[in-house]
Amino acid sequence: MTNWSDILPVLWFDNAPLWLLVAFLFLFVTGYPIAFSLGALSLLFGWAGLETGLIETTVLSSIPDGIFSHILFDPALLCLPLLLFFTELLVESGQMERASFAIKGIMDPLKPEREATKKRKVGIQIKSRAGNREVCGERSIFMSIFLPGAVVSIFVARLFDLPPEYLSVALFVPTTVLFSFYMINWLLELWVLANRRQAQRYADWPGQGQPPPLSRNWGRFLRYLFPPVLLVVLALTMVLHYKVSLFATLAALSLALCCLALLQGQLRPMRFLGVANRAAVATANLGAMLLAAFCFHSVFLALGGVAVMDQFSNLVMPSNHLPWLPLILLLIGLAFLGLFFDWIILTLVVLPMLMPVFSNMNFNSLLVPIWAGVTSQLASIEAAKILEIQGLIMQSKLWLAALVWLALITALVTYSRQSGEIVAKTLVYGKGASLDNRISMGLFVLLQLIGLTAAIIVPQVVLWLPSLLIG
Repeated sequence: MTNWSDILPVLWFDNAPLWLLVAFLFLFVTGYPIAFSLGALSLLFGWAGLETGLIETTVLSSIPDGIFSHILFDPALLCLPLLLFFTELLVESGQMERASFAIKGIMDPLKPEREATKKRKVGIQIKSRAGNREVCGERSIFMSIFLPGAVVSIFVARLFDLPPEYLSVALFVPTTVLFSFYMINWLLELWVLANRRQAQRYADWPGQGQPPPLSRNWGRFLRYLFPPVLLVVLALTMVLHYKVSLFATLAALSLALCCLALLQGQLRPMRFLGVANRAAVATANLGAMLLAAFCFHSVFLALGGVAVMDQFSNLVMPSNHLPWLPLILLLIGLAFLGLFFDWIILTLVVLPMLMPVFSNMNFNSLLVPIWAGVTSQLASIEAAKILEIQGLIMQSKLWLAALVWLALITALVTYSRQSGEIVAKTLVYGKGASLDNRISMGLFVLLQLIGLTAAIIVPQVVLWLPSLLIG
């Protein structure tokens, strides 16, 4: 007869961190909010660890101090409220929508001034519930990628012990190239649709002769495109030329955007209060998930998670060679997990558990010849981390952080496409109707994988600009 009183303690003491992960996966499938799931599991397993002697009282008593020092007063995380406010204000003032409308008017003058079906504008969407695949509002491709990508870059920089503005500089070249590909694809689609409408216009023209040439409103084009271009130039000037911190850059951008919106008559007092309210709610939502994730990882480590992660690191890491295969497998795994998890879970839960593996990836011999200007850790910032990363020179940190960010963006596009957040509106010529066309995921994923592969094969793509500005 099985003596469960002897088996259960062994299962608990030897596998407590794994049981914590299994419990989280169970709650994820059931659809409970992420912050609630992580916080409840932290309390439950923390209490069980205290009662069974796996966790010391001093470990749990140090969590409040860690919350204040590692989260609330973290220089990198202080950028999040400003980032969310700037993004919501960008949507509310309609800057990107007018710029898109101006470009479409130049590429396709036959396109009607207003579409019959008005697209719902959704700016900030920080999901608090895991596992749901419902359409929670349509967003433009730019807003579906820009805001989560910016938030992910701050979290990744924090985990790799980097100032967020340094990682932004490292990501400037690859993101510019990828954005150029996206723009070329979009403009090519507009050009094809414009030619089809023009051919239909010639075919439907009554009588002899040709229809009169179309006029393009260049004044409106310049007027609508000027504010976004001004904001981009201001951001690049502050970060690349004056080397201003990301916090100060976002503050200046928010102030400049407020002034532009006031001049355009797009920012009345009640609308401004609405923007501030929505940004505050999104900040609180994201902050609650971050606090819950911090407690979750603290309990995970106290239950013996360090040994589990060390075993995993020793299993996948080679001893005498550059860890190319583990790096590629981890990056592919992060991108593949986008089929099942959203970017918040990947960034706050999955990525910190992989940090011991990344911290043992020694590519110093490969990267030092590329940029030998800086070989020590930064002294300008003392970044707080959920899990420590040590022993890497800054070249390796920047390169690995950029690769992880590109993999997470691939996962982000994959999940956003599945959950129905990325939707394209195509106007049916002559019918005044608008059709919803789900954007092909293949093009986005292919471009992301090409960018990720290029950054792996040619590290100069990531390190060239930081070597000029920092080294």
